[in-house]
Amino acid sequence: MQWTWGHKGLSGTCLAYLVQEKLWKFKDWINRAESYRLGTYIFGQATYNRIMQYVREHAGNQEVYNMLVKLLEEGEFQCEHRMVVKLHDFIAQGVLVATEEDNGDYVVCLSSPLLRTAILRGCAIIGEEVDPPPNASRLDRKWVLLQAIRSLDADTICRPECLNARGGPSEYVHQFRFMCQIKSIIRQAYPFITARVLPEAKDIAMPGRRRSQLHLDTLVRDGDNLSKFGLELVASGSMSAIIEHIERAVRYHELHTAQVFVINFCLDRAQEQLVNPCHDSVIFVSVYFNVMVKSVVVTFVDMNGTTNPVDLPLKMWNGNISFKDL
Repeated sequence: MQWTWGHKGLSGTCLAYLVQEKLWKFKDWINRAESYRLGTYIFGQATYNRIMQYVREHAGNQEVYNMLVKLLEEGEFQCEHRMVVKLHDFIAQGVLVATEEDNGDYVVCLSSPLLRTAILRGCAIIGEEVDPPPNASRLDRKWVLLQAIRSLDADTICRPECLNARGGPSEYVHQFRFMCQIKSIIRQAYPFITARVLPEAKDIAMPGRRRSQLHLDTLVRDGDNLSKFGLELVASGSMSAIIEHIERAVRYHELHTAQVFVINFCLDRAQEQLVNPCHDSVIFVSVYFNVMVKSVVVTFVDMNGTTNPVDLPLKMWNGNISFKDL
């Protein structure tokens, strides 16, 4: 359900993949599904490839572009029936689903987390300049993270629609924007390294909530040597929330054999947390945006509790997102 939302066709294709790969144990299925190979298989099928083609063909329309970015940033939007009628073709093509609310309005979202993942893999920020890396032939993970963090637009992050119910930055918006920054920086700064950014959208069930919570995992393959690192993002996390993400990062490391950075974004210095990750493959990163002076303080903490704060001016990218590579 966390990948298909119960979509009958997608569920059937997932079942066919399970049988084809002989994934008879639940653990084997979960490991394969979370290895980024499931989405590749699904959208390699002609039926679902046509969905991607439809998105690619219409993304050049400004109204469609704005809608796609909004859905990737926020997960869903509410609208009246007349808008649903206008979106009829996107619903008929399997791109969108619209659910009627009790008040007569509709909630519109992408048809499944699998489709969201496929679109995320193909979209990229264009039109922004990247600083030259320390060494163009060797990917520097911390340098990439620092460049991605400083290129985030703090004003955009503070928009009302990008804040959660507590008034802090939305975790999912950070996940999406940060993934886009990482992809663009690696493509431009390391053109000779065959690094790949592999995002995966998930639907995380939340007790007591009618709607589940979107979560975006990001895994980066450094190159042909298959060295990997992952990103686990938190927004204004409490100590308990950060510890939960660190525990998730350890599982992420075990699944992908990857170093994992747990990154906590906050807009209030009083909410900043410095946490010892207590695992040699997990690094905690505290990110404090000082919106008033357009700067960001980034502090890396390793398992030994060693801290390394870096103060950087924000570059605040405003580049457009391209969907041409879907």
